[in-house]
Amino acid sequence: MGSSCCCPKNKEDSFEQLCESSNASDNETISTVDDQDSQANRSTYGATTTPKAAIWNRTSDKGSKRRNDGGKQTIQLLEAEIKMLRDRIKEEEVRIQDLTTEKEDFIHELDDLRTRLSAVISAQVTDSNPNIADLSDQNRPTKLAERYSELYDNQWTECYEGLTKNLNCNEKESITWILGLFINIFQACEEKATKDLEQLREVLKEFQSGTTETLKTLKDKRKKSSMVPKDQITTKLDGRFAEKKQEIAIAEKFINESVELCWLMAVQDPPVYVDSNVNKHKQPLDKNLYKYYTQKGKLVDYVVWPVLFLKKDGPLLSKGIAQGFVDQMQSEDQQAMVGGSGENTETIDTHF
Repeated sequence: MGSSCCCPKNKEDSFEQLCESSNASDNETISTVDDQDSQANRSTYGATTTPKAAIWNRTSDKGSKRRNDGGKQTIQLLEAEIKMLRDRIKEEEVRIQDLTTEKEDFIHELDDLRTRLSAVISAQVTDSNPNIADLSDQNRPTKLAERYSELYDNQWTECYEGLTKNLNCNEKESITWILGLFINIFQACEEKATKDLEQLREVLKEFQSGTTETLKTLKDKRKKSSMVPKDQITTKLDGRFAEKKQEIAIAEKFINESVELCWLMAVQDPPVYVDSNVNKHKQPLDKNLYKYYTQKGKLVDYVVWPVLFLKKDGPLLSKGIAQGFVDQMQSEDQQAMVGGSGENTETIDTHF
């Protein structure tokens, strides 16, 4: 009986006791571990930090560190990409600058070609073509025609009066001498200009085949130049009029103006032409080309001032002056028809 009291009543009671004993042992173990963890946490994070908070903090620190490392890598990648893009921008800017320079060069070259083409076409169209006038040229043919009339009105008149009053020359003799002087001046200028142009053509043939464009440019420059070979022209006059020293002295102003004007006429393209065929005695007087001097008439007695043309065989620029011829019989018949009225229908003064 005594031994029966120390043993479990049955198997179920024995199992329950075993479980309770095991649970108690586990609780003690867990409590010990918790106490150790708690002490460790208190030493690391402080006395108030709980084990769960400590675990969260450690996890949070690791995540933050990973995020920082990832952010730095992203920034580095973006900076590298920005640097690459900036380098590409610089390369494109250099390329654009090169293309812009090349474009400007092409534009300048195109403008130069257009200018040259225009010059060639202009030279071909205007070369020896007096119908196309440069209105900016103060020495164009129409302006020269005005100076031609002024020369007759002013210097010619002064020279004529000097010969008739100072040297007692008669009217016809004085007029004929002045006319011959002017014709000689024009022919000397014409000869000089033609010779210079021929020499220029020969030089161009040796160097650049004598292009029309170059020749036209040089002729235009010569036309606009103020250099007149006065000494070379007057030297020829001194040879032809050596015995007329007094007359030459009186005609000095007329000679100077005539040399300058005739040279400008001779270097026109084509040259302005003075009709040097002045021996027209008793030839029909063409009123389309001549104005009367002091006497009307169907025939020419003598030419006072030559006709000026735009070019040889070209249109008229300025009329000449001629003295009409009336024979003695015609003059007596006209006087009988007029009677004693005193009127003279054959005389007109067109010398201004």
